[in-house]
Amino acid sequence: MASFAHSTPEVSRAQLFLAPSLPVRKIWASPPKGGKPVKAVAVRLSLLAVGILVGILIGAAAGSGADQGPTVKRKTEAKKPLRGPRGPRGPRGRRGYRGPRGFTGPMGPTGPAGKDGEAGASGATKAVYRAAADSATLQTYFTGQGFVLEAACNPFQARLRSTANDGLVVLSGMDHQATPVPFVASDADFDNGEVVNLYPAAAKREVTGTLVLTTPSAAVSTYVYAIDFDTVAGACVVGGTISPAP
Repeated sequence: MASFAHSTPEVSRAQLFLAPSLPVRKIWASPPKGGKPVKAVAVRLSLLAVGILVGILIGAAAGSGADQGPTVKRKTEAKKPLRGPRGPRGPRGRRGYRGPRGFTGPMGPTGPAGKDGEAGASGATKAVYRAAADSATLQTYFTGQGFVLEAACNPFQARLRSTANDGLVVLSGMDHQATPVPFVASDADFDNGEVVNLYPAAAKREVTGTLVLTTPSAAVSTYVYAIDFDTVAGACVVGGTISPAP
């Protein structure tokens, strides 16, 4: 057995596949005449073993490649998380602090003019009497609705005379003596030609008063006046305003 192992040369795989002197068809052919049949059998067995080993390696490689695809896919699928149901909404947070007030913007354009308002009441009008010391005749210095104002200086007179019937007149004032004396006069049936004195005193004194006359047609006239004597405007002066203006 030792001599057999020693006499059999060692053949590498590279020599078996690449050596041109050993084609396959020649290896499996009958040994040449005069050769050793044991050597040919050993070569054939080596080739068979190499073929079986190569087949096993190819099958293992194919099986390993087929198993790697599904394995990678399973790993990827396993890493994908499953989304659960949405939870309830949390409570609303506190409102933030109010910021500072911004700057005032520019003034806008002027709008259209509004409608005219209703007409107001008529204003007051002046009613003034000025006379010299020798004026003895009564003079009419104002004519109103249902009345006239008359005055004279020698002797002094100042009065209201009615020019209509069924009027109502009320007079109140103050006679400025050393101790002021109030006076009042009224007539609930003030007819045409009747007179009410604006100056009740006998001597020359300053007097202030207010006279209100109402006619049957509900026209109201208010005369606010003052009487003075020996002024630069005249020896006898009666001045005041009547409203509303006739």
